[in-house]
Amino acid sequence: MTEYRSRLSRMLRQPDLTRLTYAPPTQPALPPARWLTLKQLIMAQRRIIAFTSAGADIGSVPWLLDEFFYVFETSFEVTDPSKFTCAAHRPGSVGESER
Repeated sequence: MTEYRSRLSRMLRQPDLTRLTYAPPTQPALPPARWLTLKQLIMAQRRIIAFTSAGADIGSVPWLLDEFFYVFETSFEVTDPSKFTCAAHRPGSVGESER
């Protein structure tokens, strides 16, 4: 994961996109009520919020956020409408320590 994180970090640093990234003031999980509004993010010139499903290291890349602290998914491979639920879905490839 270190290589992935380094590569992504370089890609955003080359055109200096990191100046537009948002890093929450408290991590690993900023409570939803404390997030800036879209208007506040735009006014603060923080237009990029980057998430990763694995390999986040806020110590070295504070703007690359751990997806599973902030984002929830429902199943996306359901083919039968009666099988849809609102249960949070975590891919089987994501280990417990990464959820």
